[in-house]
Amino acid sequence: MKETQLEQINERIRQLDEQLGGFRNQRSELSKEARKLAETRDEFNDKFRKLKEQVQILKSKRDELNAQVRELKAKRDEAREVVSKSRAEIKILTEKLHALDSLTPGSYESTVKEMERLEWRIQTTPLSQREENKLIYQVKQLEGQLNILKKKKEIAKKINKIRDETKLIELQANAIHRRLSELAVNSEEYHKNMMDVVGSATELKKKADEAHHSYLSTRTKGETVHFEYMAKIMMIRDLENQIKGYYEAEQVNREAEVQKKVEDLAENKLKKGKKLTFDEFKLLVDKGVI
Repeated sequence: MKETQLEQINERIRQLDEQLGGFRNQRSELSKEARKLAETRDEFNDKFRKLKEQVQILKSKRDELNAQVRELKAKRDEAREVVSKSRAEIKILTEKLHALDSLTPGSYESTVKEMERLEWRIQTTPLSQREENKLIYQVKQLEGQLNILKKKKEIAKKINKIRDETKLIELQANAIHRRLSELAVNSEEYHKNMMDVVGSATELKKKADEAHHSYLSTRTKGETVHFEYMAKIMMIRDLENQIKGYYEAEQVNREAEVQKKVEDLAENKLKKGKKLTFDEFKLLVDKGVI
């Protein structure tokens, strides 16, 4: 290897060392960025999980309210059906009552008094047969009217009873309707809140996924930079091994030259009959001169 080649190798090592610094800094920055992205992703995912739990709570509450609304609607509709049937019955009874009104005038109480007056007169007043028969006929007429009036009274009483019961059921139906209306509003509020949270959760999930994709991309870039960094390291080591090989070869050559000089000197001393040192004697023996 020539000196110019050695200089070129050293220059190449210097250049690679400079590049290593850039790769090292880039790798460090990418690693920091990847950690931040991972933290951001995990933070988004944690918030998403909490919002998801909140959605489930809101959904459960909404569904519970909806179930109550359905139950109250059934009760309200049942009550309204009872009211409708009661009104129909009242209408039929009222028509019967009007029909009976045309059959007999007066009231039940006044008719009872009139009948009692006539019976008392028959029992206490001397009457001719004709007059007595006439009063008895009137009493019988009153008895017929009394039966009709009694029936009217029963129908009126029944109408009043049904009206009172209907009014109570209507009040209950209205109370149920107000309550289910309140529950329906509450359910709608829970649903709206749930949908708002769902929107926020969806946005957070999107951000978490984006952060994860960025994290994976950054980590891949970091790995690429690291591979390039290690490639430069291997190139530097290869060049350093070449330099080391060069200097080791130079050392071997120098040692060989020194040994050659020592051998030549020892051979000259041997030829001239001069005394050899132990090392010179050993060297010549190993070489096979002696």
